[in-house]
Amino acid sequence: MGLPDISYEELETNIAESISNVFKTMIDADCPLQTSADLSTGDVDMPRDGMRDAESVYVGSVGFLGEVNGVVYLYLDDALMRKIASKMTDEPADQISSEIASDLCGELANMFGGGLKTGIAKLGYESTLTIPTVLSGEELFVSTLGVGRYIRTEFSLLDGELFADLALADIA
Repeated sequence: MGLPDISYEELETNIAESISNVFKTMIDADCPLQTSADLSTGDVDMPRDGMRDAESVYVGSVGFLGEVNGVVYLYLDDALMRKIASKMTDEPADQISSEIASDLCGELANMFGGGLKTGIAKLGYESTLTIPTVLSGEELFVSTLGVGRYIRTEFSLLDGELFADLALADIA
């Protein structure tokens, strides 16, 4: 099977459109792309630059399987996740429980994965999404075993920053 023949630019565009659509739909907020990088040739660490001072970080992930296989990751620090959750629930940010924040992070990751899956399907590669998973904590690591392409994107949202990663599996 191997890696799909999709250019970096096409993947970056699909990531940016999916993330933009998620936050425009869910909280009517703009979420412009700030930077992107192809991290395929090196080790991939948690995006510490934007998360350095965070007490806790939420990482939502959704896999996709089919003609293209991989996973998307959505990284949000606790303060930004609570701001987003506050806008989604109309509750004050300081009253958002970690359970609510985690559930909403999973839903955001699921929407991101769905949007990306749709964009990739338009390029001729069908896939199915897995159930979202959310982790939270201070030190989180992502394994890149079997990953052939890894793209990290950074976005600005509500005076904060979030990161969205795409890892594509290289299946022989």
